[in-house]
Amino acid sequence: MKRGVLIGAGVILVALVAWWGVGAAYLQPRAALEERLDEARANVVAFEDRLQGRARLDRRLAAIAARTLARSGDRASHHLRTSLTELARACGLRDVVVSDGRPKAMPNPAGQVRPRLRRPIGPLLNEQRDAMLMRGQVRGEGDLRSCLDALARVQAQPWIHAVEGFGLKPKGDGRELFDIRIDVATLLLPDAGPAGDASPELVPVSEEAAARVAAIVATSPFVVPPIVVVADPVVPAPVAAPPAPATPRQDARWRLVGVVSTARGAEAWLSRTDADRDRVVPAGGRILEFRFVEGSGERAIFEREGVRFVLSTGQTLDQRVVLP
Repeated sequence: MKRGVLIGAGVILVALVAWWGVGAAYLQPRAALEERLDEARANVVAFEDRLQGRARLDRRLAAIAARTLARSGDRASHHLRTSLTELARACGLRDVVVSDGRPKAMPNPAGQVRPRLRRPIGPLLNEQRDAMLMRGQVRGEGDLRSCLDALARVQAQPWIHAVEGFGLKPKGDGRELFDIRIDVATLLLPDAGPAGDASPELVPVSEEAAARVAAIVATSPFVVPPIVVVADPVVPAPVAAPPAPATPRQDARWRLVGVVSTARGAEAWLSRTDADRDRVVPAGGRILEFRFVEGSGERAIFEREGVRFVLSTGQTLDQRVVLP
């Protein structure tokens, strides 16, 4: 009896060992392979969904590649510099300086999608770099029309993929000349860009953009209007000794000389009639008890104690007209 129990226990032990060996040597690797196979199948399904629009994507990629400068960074840098210089000078800018930086690799957008593709495809796409970004800058000097023409012309170029910023700084008392800075960015596709060495064609601006430039130039937003001097009336000499002159009211001492539109908003420019003093009041600012609300051209609107007044160029504050 005891011997039979020992034999049965041994058989069970051998079966357990055999089952563990089969699991370690076959079942566990098989489960891991099946899991990887499921992931591969899921990746295949995801790619098949995306390949349905392959022809459309190929056409879009070809259109984007045709708008790049070159495949190599050196050739793209050369085309960017020469083309921006030619463009700026054609618009009338002087002292043109163009600079650019080294191209930087851009991450593959397919590796950033949510939900992420499973391993190993997802990490491979995330590490792939198919496009590069080159940034550049053009500087120059010119009148307002030349500067705005250059900005509109840069925006119109298909090989400029982004205008990332610009600056316009008036020069001199007359503000007739400006320093302009335009920051641009362009794509490089090393595998799909133009293989030749032809310079890009300079595209003219659209009629709509030209009309916007003409409208801004016509307003002369940076030119300070001339100061209108109103002559004092001639007073005949009195027969009797004149009385002591009365002190003029405070609001009669400030005359509106113009309203200037700036990037920060409208500004009212006033001049002191009894002293060589000028005052620039921004929108929301005050002079005496009057708050400057808004204005344009030759009219400015002020407010005092909830009542609004209008003042025209050449008038003093005491000549204000109450708005209905």
